[in-house]
Amino acid sequence: MRKGVLLTALAAALLALPPAAPASDSLNLRLDFGGYRQQHEFFSAKRMIGGARVVDSVANDVGQVRDLLVADDGRIDSLVIEGGGVLGIGRTLFPYPWDKAMVARPDLVKLPFDTGRIASYRDRFGDVRNQQPPHGRHRLGDFMGRSVYVHGGMERFGTVADAMIDIEGRVMGLVISPVPGVAATTALYAVPFRIEPSAGYSLRGERYILPHGLEPIRRLDQYRAALKATGAE
Repeated sequence: MRKGVLLTALAAALLALPPAAPASDSLNLRLDFGGYRQQHEFFSAKRMIGGARVVDSVANDVGQVRDLLVADDGRIDSLVIEGGGVLGIGRTLFPYPWDKAMVARPDLVKLPFDTGRIASYRDRFGDVRNQQPPHGRHRLGDFMGRSVYVHGGMERFGTVADAMIDIEGRVMGLVISPVPGVAATTALYAVPFRIEPSAGYSLRGERYILPHGLEPIRRLDQYRAALKATGAE
């Protein structure tokens, strides 16, 4: 009798559970990394370059992500990793191709080689700490805190607070914190990442210049919804 009561209670509890979540769409990327599973639409670039842990093929520590090199069209060329040295002394910055790394989540990256091969790769490139990025490449970290101007640089809209990147290695948009009184609300906004001076998208000193006014700029939640609606991946 007691066993029957327990089974009845268990069945009732199971029926009360919420239905399973629907399968993810193309922007909800499912990853399996060492038994870890989580869904993401986009990664926070700021969180990643703030020191994401980098490990080798057997989970030994390699270093931390300190920046991302991005092409004019928003494609991420490489991770900039800080590693090497002894007890934190003599550490170097070296680039590593994004498409050869396994990005599990914003705070964890896995490289497909052992520590010895990674050290040889790092030594071959040397320290890029004080080097300028190659032509057509930009350090994404340099955008954080940069002022955003509209109307070709005539009016300040806000400041870059973060960037959205997807697992394929594309900057899907810059997240903007507007200055008071410019936007309808104080909510975060987003604009596409694009460096194309001939079309009016350019960098001038500490400014990111947009050729248009406020009309195409959307609130962050609306921007993400628009990416889904257009099938952007």
